[in-house]
Amino acid sequence: MDKRAANILLVIIEEYVNSAEPVGSKSITEKYPLGVSSATVRNEMHKLEEEGYITSLHTSSGRIPTDKGYRFYVDYLTEHIRQREIEEKIYKLLKKVEIEETLGYILERLFLGNPYTSLGVLKRNVSRIDTFHILSVAKDTYLVLVIFRNGVAAHRLIKEQLSDKVQVNILSEYLNEKLYGMTLRDIQTTDFAFIDTFDRDNKAFFIRVVSEVMDILHQYEDNEFFLKGKENLLSFPDFKELSEVKSIFDAFSREMELSELLLCPTDDAFSVSIGNEIKNENFNKLSIAKHTYDLGAEGKITFAVAGPTRMDYRRVMNSLNYMETILGDIIYDKNDKKEVQ
Repeated sequence: MDKRAANILLVIIEEYVNSAEPVGSKSITEKYPLGVSSATVRNEMHKLEEEGYITSLHTSSGRIPTDKGYRFYVDYLTEHIRQREIEEKIYKLLKKVEIEETLGYILERLFLGNPYTSLGVLKRNVSRIDTFHILSVAKDTYLVLVIFRNGVAAHRLIKEQLSDKVQVNILSEYLNEKLYGMTLRDIQTTDFAFIDTFDRDNKAFFIRVVSEVMDILHQYEDNEFFLKGKENLLSFPDFKELSEVKSIFDAFSREMELSELLLCPTDDAFSVSIGNEIKNENFNKLSIAKHTYDLGAEGKITFAVAGPTRMDYRRVMNSLNYMETILGDIIYDKNDKKEVQ
């Protein structure tokens, strides 16, 4: 596409994003200093329509972008984007929180910074146990410590009065050997017949310990989803049919569909899916811009913005790029602190 046609297409898309009204050649030449006549703009618009970048409505002489037009626009922004400045206090706020909380804060910032729906998922790596310990940390208080093969550690505190504390050490050694290399699914199908040798109190303690271990594994293997501002879609004229909005809302509530939407494999960390590019028909009235960040041993974090295909792509892409920068700085700082310790 030549530069003039590209500029006219960009103007049409940005004008439509801002007004939600079909765009005509007259309004383009009146508002934008393109240096060409209205007739020239009409000719270029005719070519763009023939090529599938814009389309006309029966109710208006103006044109609106197609999914193909939005795709050109997003690809253009990807090559030419500049990060906008966001308040430093957001960065300072995010630096203080743990990685589990970081995604929630990022989505909160995305929600406050745009009129669309913010989504995210924290996908943890499948966790296999490397080391297990039960440690006495105070009177009748025990620390259950699980260290995974990827180096991540998790713990639980258990308060229990035990008559034979020697058996706690035996139990710790037994489970350290028994649980090595196990996942949640492995534990769910394991026979712990050894507990029958314990007295009643220690048997109850054992059952509670295993329950806590399974809870830890469940936490570290489940995807954690976040959703903010889905009701924002109701404010857009693009969603006039309540049945469409209901289908979208229902799909947002199903984790399987969110997984397919946010975790679908892609070669790029940053991606935008427009309309019918989204395979799930419940979402093909939307555009989804998302960014995936690799957390290394802990897994991956994906944050996204969903809105009408008429969304302000420039604004959304700027926000996502800046949030990715913030997240990178947070992870870098946390890793630095771990090395210092």
